[in-house]
Amino acid sequence: MFRAASAQAALNTDQTFYVANKGSGGDVFIIVEGLNAPSTTLSVVVRPEMVSAGTWLSVYAIATDGSGDPALAWVTDDDLPQIDFSLQPVVCDNAGIPDMCYGQTESLRGYQVTLAGGQPLLLDTVDAWLDIPVYPDTAGQPLRVRVANQGGGGVVLIMRLILDGPPSE
Repeated sequence: MFRAASAQAALNTDQTFYVANKGSGGDVFIIVEGLNAPSTTLSVVVRPEMVSAGTWLSVYAIATDGSGDPALAWVTDDDLPQIDFSLQPVVCDNAGIPDMCYGQTESLRGYQVTLAGGQPLLLDTVDAWLDIPVYPDTAGQPLRVRVANQGGGGVVLIMRLILDGPPSE
């Protein structure tokens, strides 16, 4: 169990969890390596600092090998996809393909992240990116995100949130 004033996670021994932030506000990145299960649901509690920043929770699911095909969904407590005001499910299979990904995301092909230990990971067209809205009435509530690994192999999950000032206790 990892616990801090602004973050909490329970992970099994096959997963590695990182939190990165520079300064007292701004971008915070939460990175989870070693997601090998067919489906995993994680929750991020909406902090007042997230609401006052007026931005989204951005979530990326990246296959760690050629067989992976991750998908993302913003889900309810019953693990069903959330539906937006126009009755569209908030899900993403392949970023940059409008029929397969909610919102205006672009393809992640050609981008790269560096994993723990310095291993570079090239992103591709099968990787997913989902922007989840953070509204004032969601403060204190968990945003639940399900990552599904449709093709096998491992997945790295990256969550980017923006804080307006330092986290409160």
